[in-house]
Amino acid sequence: MNFEPVPYSHVESMVYGPHWERISIESESNLPTGSGCLYVVPAAQQETFARLAAWIPASRLYRLLLDDGGKILHLVQSAGVERIVFVSRTPWLDGIDNDSILGFFRMIKALSKTGHLRLDIVTVNSISSPAAAVTHPADAVYMGLAQTLAQEITSWDVTCISLTAFSKVQLASALNSRFSLNGGAPVVISEGSCWRRRMVPAYLAEEAGAQGFREQGSYLIIGANGGIGGMLARYLARRYKANLILAGRRAEAQTLIRDIEVLGGHAVYEQLDLSDPVATQSIFDRHPNMNGVVHSALVLDDASVINMGEASLMSVLRPKAHGTVNLAKAIRGREMDFVLLFSSIQSYISNPGQANYTAACVCKDAVGGLLRDALMMNAKIINWGFWGNVGIVASETYRERMKKLEIGSIEAE
Repeated sequence: MNFEPVPYSHVESMVYGPHWERISIESESNLPTGSGCLYVVPAAQQETFARLAAWIPASRLYRLLLDDGGKILHLVQSAGVERIVFVSRTPWLDGIDNDSILGFFRMIKALSKTGHLRLDIVTVNSISSPAAAVTHPADAVYMGLAQTLAQEITSWDVTCISLTAFSKVQLASALNSRFSLNGGAPVVISEGSCWRRRMVPAYLAEEAGAQGFREQGSYLIIGANGGIGGMLARYLARRYKANLILAGRRAEAQTLIRDIEVLGGHAVYEQLDLSDPVATQSIFDRHPNMNGVVHSALVLDDASVINMGEASLMSVLRPKAHGTVNLAKAIRGREMDFVLLFSSIQSYISNPGQANYTAACVCKDAVGGLLRDALMMNAKIINWGFWGNVGIVASETYRERMKKLEIGSIEAE
């Protein structure tokens, strides 16, 4: 799908697409290693720790275990640490590392008791950009959490950095560059360049050779019991007489199946927790001839990072982060027309109070990039805005909240 700028007057057909600006930066070779700077690496990442140990003094490097948040806080308060550089490189086939995420989360919660702090989140190819393909999408969870954290703890300077290669020069260039001080918005660092992202008005230009939906095509919709997933299922039944595999966490979906049959389609229902890798694989074993997959599942549980519980964090991550990684493993190498991932504009605007959801969506977007750029599948991502009358946020509370933010509703029609 090609994004092309359009005049602002064309509101009726306006969408937004990401535009990356490339800025030249000076290459650096010296990493910040003063007494005020501490590098933190998840304990499981021994290779990353060893690489950093070759570049910086051992006293500036810390292996973060699950319950080390208090120890990090003590170092900050007693040793005058003013800057924490958190570095993570999680191989995508390893899935989502729950202990490392919770260790990071506990560290952040502990550090919230401090005043001013600079926090740098450094990953490698964790988000889609023109500079490199995504190879470490699980680390986008840290990027998403930090993006929202920057909005919630305004006394902190938070930077979210994705390197294109884990080298001393790239890391030094990133940490010494003023372009990385971008209010939590992600930047990509390549050799001699910093890439910054913004959203621009655009229209969707049809791709040559695009298959689209097939008449009587076979499609899996994950999260079909939700508002948007169910709406899409009914549309495919009415317009394409589709054969649908509906999947969701609920035990049944009799009303939706009945509606689809009435509209001229056919449907079966599969109870599925997408965060279960075995169950995810088995659904593709039972239905090997799908033309496409739509991932529309989500969980919302809003809270600021400071007030968020660990159960809330993990429950929101499971369908979009764990689930999309499991989906990628199950479908890689399979022939199908497309993989369509429903995500959220929260990936870009990072509104306070939804750090868990931002992290989940940023990770889901990154897995979409992995599918497209590394696994060579036709993966599309839609970062939906606010649906005010359909789905999980169709409530007066959310409508009032969006009204204050001057965000209008997408309507089903």
